[in-house]
Amino acid sequence: MNQKILKKERIRKKEEIKSILNKKRTREGINFRLYFSPNDLGFSRMAILTGKKIGKATKRNRVKRLFREAFRKNKYLFKDGLDILIIPKNSVSEKKYQEIEKDFIEVIKPLIRNSNNSLLNHPYC
Repeated sequence: MNQKILKKERIRKKEEIKSILNKKRTREGINFRLYFSPNDLGFSRMAILTGKKIGKATKRNRVKRLFREAFRKNKYLFKDGLDILIIPKNSVSEKKYQEIEKDFIEVIKPLIRNSNNSLLNHPYC
């Protein structure tokens, strides 16, 4: 399995982001809000929107790196294709990676479809 986030796994077009936001399918976590929409691509894609309320560019970039890493490490959990849009909350800039990953897994649990309904023995589940 490829450990990188490939270019095809990133949502970059403004129109795609707007369509995910317009569908209004959300899940709320402690550190972020997740918007999602099924896709027919066979793999999941993601985008992260960070506003200036989170902090200066270095803090915003750190937050994006942490969420990308959480997605990268757990993308195998998504059996069906989903488009995921993550909007971090203001308090997330001071969080550690472990807190963000744990919250990410809790939020995506209902979105995971597996044939035997297990989460593949992930340590946080």
